[in-house]
Amino acid sequence: MPYIPKHRFQGNLYTNGGEYVILSNNQPYQGAYYKLSSGKYFTGDTPYNPITQELLPILESNYNTLTNDYLVNNSTIKLGGFGFPNKNITTNYFSIFNIDSNITYLIPQPFVPSPTPEEYSAGTFIRYILFNTITNNYLEVNQSTYENISQQNVAWDYSPYQPFTLPWRISGTQEEIVETNTKMIAVVNQENNLPSLSLYLVNLQEFSKLETPDTPFTVTITYVEPPLPTPVVS
Repeated sequence: MPYIPKHRFQGNLYTNGGEYVILSNNQPYQGAYYKLSSGKYFTGDTPYNPITQELLPILESNYNTLTNDYLVNNSTIKLGGFGFPNKNITTNYFSIFNIDSNITYLIPQPFVPSPTPEEYSAGTFIRYILFNTITNNYLEVNQSTYENISQQNVAWDYSPYQPFTLPWRISGTQEEIVETNTKMIAVVNQENNLPSLSLYLVNLQEFSKLETPDTPFTVTITYVEPPLPTPVVS
C-alpha cells in the first residue's frame, strides 16, 4: 500500500452517485471515496484501503476519455490541430503567414519507472519529470524523452515544458525514505521555482518495497530565507 501523509488527502468522503465513474471501466460509482492533494479521486475511505480504484468526475469523463485515447494512439501533435482552442483563428493565422500546418511534433508520453536491482542496492534512482507551463501539470517521462526536451530537439514539442530531475530514495527504513524524499521534493521545488511539486508526488515511499505502517507519520521541512544584506551608506 502507498504511504501518503494525512495532510495530502481528504478522506471519509461519500457520494450518492451521479458524480463519479470508475476510470478503468467508466461505470458509475456510489460509496466512500477520498481525494488526493494532486486532485485525483479514489474509492475507499483512505489511501490505506487494500483495494482502491481511481474515480473520474462525470463532467470530465467524456473529455478525458477522448484526450487519453488520442494521446495513447498518437505520439505526435499536428501544428494547429488537437489542443488548439480556436482552430478557425489558428487556420487563418497559418494562411496569412504561409505556415505549413501539416508539420508534426513528437509529444512526451507518460512513463512509470521500474527501478533496477542495482538502483535498489544503491538506495536511490533518478526520476525525470516535465512541468507544463501552460496547463501547470506535471508529467513523468523516460530519460530519452527528458533529454530531447532538455536539448530542445526540434522534432519534439518542447516549448511548453520545463524539464527537471528528482533523486528519489527507495531503500532504507520508512522514516529515512520519507524524510529524504520530502527534503528532495522541497529542494528541487525551490531550485526550479516550481508550483506545488509536493501535491503531485503524494506517495513519499513510491517504488520502495516497504509496507505501510499502522500509524502514519509526517515530516515537515522548513526553509528560512537568508537575511537581506545591510545597505552601505556612502
